[in-house]
Amino acid sequence: MGKRELRAAIKRLLKNTDLTWEETQAILAALAGLHGELRRLLLESGLYRPAEIGRLLANLEAITTDYARQIVVANQAATLRAWQRGISGFDDLVGAAELTWSPGLTGLESELVRQFLTTSRIVSVTEEMRAAIRGQIVSGVMMESTPFEVMSAITNILGIRDLRGFREIGTTGISAKAEAIMRTELLTVQSAASWTGMADAKNRFPDLEQVWLATGDNRTRWEHIIAHGQRVTVGEPFIVGGEKARFPRDPSLSPGNRINCRCDAIPFRAEWGEQDDLIGPLSKQIEEERKRREEERRKQKQESIQSILYRSHRWTRVDADRI
Repeated sequence: MGKRELRAAIKRLLKNTDLTWEETQAILAALAGLHGELRRLLLESGLYRPAEIGRLLANLEAITTDYARQIVVANQAATLRAWQRGISGFDDLVGAAELTWSPGLTGLESELVRQFLTTSRIVSVTEEMRAAIRGQIVSGVMMESTPFEVMSAITNILGIRDLRGFREIGTTGISAKAEAIMRTELLTVQSAASWTGMADAKNRFPDLEQVWLATGDNRTRWEHIIAHGQRVTVGEPFIVGGEKARFPRDPSLSPGNRINCRCDAIPFRAEWGEQDDLIGPLSKQIEEERKRREEERRKQKQESIQSILYRSHRWTRVDADRI
């Protein structure tokens, strides 16, 4: 088995993480659809009349409940696909290195999977969304706000702008939270599946290790750039930013080390070749980014010192002039 095949397998594994963005579209599309339904319900209902308030709230509850269900269903389907991608990516990579490797079970039958295949976080967001929207409706009725004013407030809650010539999804409010949760949780499930596969394969390959791979651009956390290339025995934790992690986006990590993380971990055995031979191009990119940031920090520190010296010198001159 050559290094070229291994590199190709690593690239396929890393490329799989790009698929999660497309899967979040289902949830953002549901939020956009909810926005349209609420807009129709509120802006086309006319003024609030006492006899219509109960009917309005009932319709509101039906609409938000239906769209919340759509969001949860989309999350469940995407989560299962993420787990299967993690298992498949691991099998492909090990299969490229070990000719006798045959894929095992999917891991879905394991008790461990239950702690990762959960929709609890996205469910909590949909409940928050429904409560916030209902609260805004009731508040608008009590304050005699117009339907347009209420809809504007709901738009801020959802984080979706739907005006002629301008559309914004996934940057603020519930939509941003849903997007961040989906991307983080799906990648967590994918990493957990791969880690489960490694743990199972270690029974066959006692020397199996895993290597932390960061993304070499200016969005990557400094702690994750430092962690790049860290190699540990499967079953032992990585140390990232002073925290222990079984794999990238491990639920035990703090939010600052976990949310929107784009790192990955790949299996490795010494007999497959030198680590740098397998991830060399990526490591070079990471090293360039690390040096760029260190140089940037050095310049900022130098400028800060110069600024302090300048102010100190100016104050000395002022004091001297007063004597």
